[in-house]
Amino acid sequence: QLRQRLGVAPGRRFDAALERSVRRFQELHGIDPHGVVSDATIAELNRSVADRIGQLELNLERWRWIPRKLGDPHVLVNIPGFDLVLSRNGARVWHTRVVAGKVFTPTPLFSDRIIAIVIHPPWNVPESIAVNEYLPELRENRDALARHGLHLLEKSGDKAHEVDPRKVDWDSVSEDKFPYRLRQDPGAENPLGQVKFDLTNDFQIYLHDTPGGRAFNRTERDLSHGCIRVQNALELANQIVSDDEKSEILRALDDPKDKRIELASRIPVHIFYWTAWADEAGDLHFGPDVYGFDAPQRQALVRVAQKKQKRA
Repeated sequence: QLRQRLGVAPGRRFDAALERSVRRFQELHGIDPHGVVSDATIAELNRSVADRIGQLELNLERWRWIPRKLGDPHVLVNIPGFDLVLSRNGARVWHTRVVAGKVFTPTPLFSDRIIAIVIHPPWNVPESIAVNEYLPELRENRDALARHGLHLLEKSGDKAHEVDPRKVDWDSVSEDKFPYRLRQDPGAENPLGQVKFDLTNDFQIYLHDTPGGRAFNRTERDLSHGCIRVQNALELANQIVSDDEKSEILRALDDPKDKRIELASRIPVHIFYWTAWADEAGDLHFGPDVYGFDAPQRQALVRVAQKKQKRA
């Protein structure tokens, strides 16, 4: 049955040819290509042709929602594919893996622009992370921030100043009224790594490097708090900047201080959600419906079709 489903010559042995076919099937369906016919692999093998056609229809509908002109060059991130593609002159010129937001902290879908690159970026901890993750620690241990290499700041701009967390009554600080900001200096432990790509959106979402590269070895990479972690982020920076900006990046890398480089040409970025797509070779890929968008969209399209039938 497995050989028949995968189009392999009949036989009763799980031989090398069948293993290669299983791995290829897994690669095309967002499954770790280990060659073992796991429960996840069986579930994908048992999806009907009609179901797959429906999935293609959903994704073709999503193509109708996006801008007709994506920009040249442009960066495109596909959440279910966990990948990033840089296109120039209508062709894909560079590709890498990404880590996207978790189900409970999903990466929003939008179009934006890279306006600047920050070398050795400090990390300004989002308030949601500060109150949900660090505040409980501080209530237990006032030295918790030092362990993470974080600074506690009060106010902003010229009035910003550092506060000693050991002198704060953390039991009186609530999640709803958190008057502080947390900031981590550049360094080996900084979660933004060596480079950050500044965007303009109101979601406080950006692309960045990461010091922990092991996550890129996973097939499903919905692991972040919403921002996009980019494998080989410095290479992406070099791909999108001018020669003068490349020289500026090299100089900044030799200086431990953070350096913001405004880009002369702002690069369009599109964060999309394709659970089915074709690659440049024409091979059809299916990815996990990470955020559960397919089912409600399918129901909406059915309702639209039913209304059209009633009118007819």
